[in-house]
Amino acid sequence: MLLFATDLDDDAITVARAGSIRQYCTGYQPERLRHYFVKEDAGFRVKKTIREMVVFAVQNVIKDPPFTRLDLLSCRNLMIYLEPRYRAA
Repeated sequence: MLLFATDLDDDAITVARAGSIRQYCTGYQPERLRHYFVKEDAGFRVKKTIREMVVFAVQNVIKDPPFTRLDLLSCRNLMIYLEPRYRAA
């Protein structure tokens, strides 16, 4: 499996690529944390085997549209930034 994660902001990609999670781990079941994360001093980090399944890249979807053969495309918070001419009718 390969996941393609993009954002227009290079800093956001850098943070996501690191896979470091600090304040959001409360409430997770301990077995889930052990399965997907490694404990670190400052919190948790997504296991390397999972991070290696993700390709992180800076991308402007208006100027450089995503691949056409995708199984799933999720655009979290994208629509609020688009001008009306780019929104689906």
